[in-house]
Amino acid sequence: MISTIEWIRTRLRAGQLLILLATGGLATGLIFWVNLSGTSSSPETVVQEYLASLYAQDYDRAYEFISAVDRAYKSREAYLRENIPLTGFSLEAARQLATYIEYPEIQTEKQGDERAVVMVKFAVPDGNAEAVRAILFLPPQAGSELSEAERQNLLTKLDRLHHDGQIPSLTGEETFELVKEPEGWRILENWAEAVRVHFSGEVKDGLPWEFEPLQEVVLAEPGETLQTVYRVKNLSDRLVTAKARHLDEPEAYRDYLNIVQCFCFIQQSLRPGEEAELPLIFRVEWNIPAEVRDFYVHYEFYPVESFPEE
Repeated sequence: MISTIEWIRTRLRAGQLLILLATGGLATGLIFWVNLSGTSSSPETVVQEYLASLYAQDYDRAYEFISAVDRAYKSREAYLRENIPLTGFSLEAARQLATYIEYPEIQTEKQGDERAVVMVKFAVPDGNAEAVRAILFLPPQAGSELSEAERQNLLTKLDRLHHDGQIPSLTGEETFELVKEPEGWRILENWAEAVRVHFSGEVKDGLPWEFEPLQEVVLAEPGETLQTVYRVKNLSDRLVTAKARHLDEPEAYRDYLNIVQCFCFIQQSLRPGEEAELPLIFRVEWNIPAEVRDFYVHYEFYPVESFPEE
């Protein structure tokens, strides 16, 4: 669950409206998602629905609110590779937390019949609060899943925390552009203008591996933290240990591309014929100069014994 000030600054692009059935002032945990198949949903509703989807890391649902113009640049498969969704009970609990989001102010400016700009002020529950994390990321018991009764008890406990004011909030403000499509209002992310991060790779010094990115170009908005993946396979009949390094271009602007988590930080070992997917998490910084439209990230994988020490 991402719910820090950094998340507010880097992830917000609007919400998912949830309706929560309550009994005696406390929610039962039964959540219904509003059906947006028609065209009656207002820009304000779509913004709230999209925001809640992002907050809950329900990215499969969030993709539904993105404009067709943007989806032409980034497929659902690529979007879900770049944004890892929560699953299981963690997703269920995060969705319930999203029902606690407050919107003290929403202003909408219509620009003709097909465009709108929505400014929203919001307060989101801090999912990093200790009491919340204890519920959201409950360690699973060996060989078992939560029963329905256990799930409902935890959701009720979460609701009590909210009811008693024990979940701190983080506040923010964001402006969203929307376009009206046949299916209704949708969020305009403007991915056509995103920074293009190009990924490539090669093996060095006779390393008997296949090594390549699953996605050669990732579109990243400034401040956005995303994941991409490389595929690797040992072609030899022996255990091989290797280490990678990355080279970034343009070098003059490399400080604006932050490699947050990388397979290159540690050695990698593969058994004969073994394949693996190696994730990489990166962020294009908020203050990247406007003239920088492309980054080129190239990885070199070396046998560990010949890795160049810098």
